[in-house]
Amino acid sequence: MDFIRMLFVLLYFLPYAYSQKYISTRTLVAEKSGGIQNLRFSPDGKWIAGAGRNGDVYVWEVESGNLKYRLKGHVDGLTEVTFSKSGRLLGSSSADGSVRVWNMKDGSLEGVYLNEPFMVFDPKKPKDTITLISVSFVVFSPDEQYVLFGGDNGYVMKAQLGKNENGKPQKAKRLASTNPKEGWYTTITGGCITPDEKHLIVSVGNYLPTINIETGQITSAFLYPHQALNDVAEGPDKNSVASWSYDGKVTIWSYPKGDIIKQIQASKPENYSGAAFSSDGKYLITGVWDNHARVWDWKKDSVVAILEGHTAIVRICRANPKNPQMFATASYDGTIRIWEPETVISQIKFQSEVATPGKAFELKKIQFQQSSYELLADYYDELDEIVKILQKNPYLKIRIHGHTDNVGNPMLNKTLSERRAITVKNYLTERGIDKDRIETIGYGGERPRYDNSTESGRSKNRRIEIEFLY
Repeated sequence: MDFIRMLFVLLYFLPYAYSQKYISTRTLVAEKSGGIQNLRFSPDGKWIAGAGRNGDVYVWEVESGNLKYRLKGHVDGLTEVTFSKSGRLLGSSSADGSVRVWNMKDGSLEGVYLNEPFMVFDPKKPKDTITLISVSFVVFSPDEQYVLFGGDNGYVMKAQLGKNENGKPQKAKRLASTNPKEGWYTTITGGCITPDEKHLIVSVGNYLPTINIETGQITSAFLYPHQALNDVAEGPDKNSVASWSYDGKVTIWSYPKGDIIKQIQASKPENYSGAAFSSDGKYLITGVWDNHARVWDWKKDSVVAILEGHTAIVRICRANPKNPQMFATASYDGTIRIWEPETVISQIKFQSEVATPGKAFELKKIQFQQSSYELLADYYDELDEIVKILQKNPYLKIRIHGHTDNVGNPMLNKTLSERRAITVKNYLTERGIDKDRIETIGYGGERPRYDNSTESGRSKNRRIEIEFLY
């Protein structure tokens, strides 16, 4: 029995031979209170929206990591955020029973749309209390004429965008019901537009019904014969969709047939995270009820990378639609992290060298007079190149290494080398680089690169080196 148990453990962990390394290049910070429930990249990959459990919508610029909008209005935690096909509109859904549509141009509110309420009996509330029902997902029709959403009442709602004749937003109307009969309520847990862009597919119970966007007719339903479904999302290509179920499995379905193509045991049972695929369809990204996420080669059913760094559970993962090598994770620690492969990040070139993590390279032009840390004008061109790299890559940090030759007191040389590094740091900060992105260290004469027995070698050892940090 012990042998069988050991064999099972080995087989379970065998796929987790991580062949790739991803680096968190940017951390987007919201409020820690409640954390981030969901996130989306814009269709052009330039923006990322986060759904705060405090009810606020956050929008950051991907390249710089700067916060563009913090949109307020919901009175309960958000469940999802999504962009329209053009990226012009942003939708947010909430446990407060509403969907809000925002204009990405200026962050203005385009409209508020309510889920259909129903009467509930609660001995603590007045008789026939009307309760607004939480909305679990929101999407836009491909032509951007409508917003569609659904939630805990089992209804799919549809609202025409724009104003009515009185200048007010149109009201949402019931498009379809997934309930077995009137008076029975099921819970719609997720939804997305199908690859043919004619239908909406939702996850409800053990089914994935497809609903015609125009007529509201349920045209088919995929049956998952095991546990209930948490979510449904776009699949790895134009002929598939994917679901997450309470048994911890991601299932890839053919569309429109509904055949199961592949199943991946993404987590332990009763764990949930949305499943997302890279834009080239090669990788699956999943979060778990833990502080990390996983990148899968889904065809081989193997984990190729672990994304670690969050301090609370990772709730959701997404992939940049324009960059197959960029992922994002959202956590209850109140942050979104953007991840890129180390092999891509390391291709930052400076002159003839390539900057790689953990490797310092020498600034060839910067050499100091003996016992001096004065920065001469001849050095400026080379330092200005560093400024440009840091401005172009706002997620980068650097460590400046100061060095001396071996002449004189070693302790004084160490202090001198630290001053040389600080002098370079000051030059960079004076040109707009945040001081928190720059570390300094002085090695004195401990790390000579050149022969200290000659003046030529000693002068070269009085140098500055730069190490990029990610």
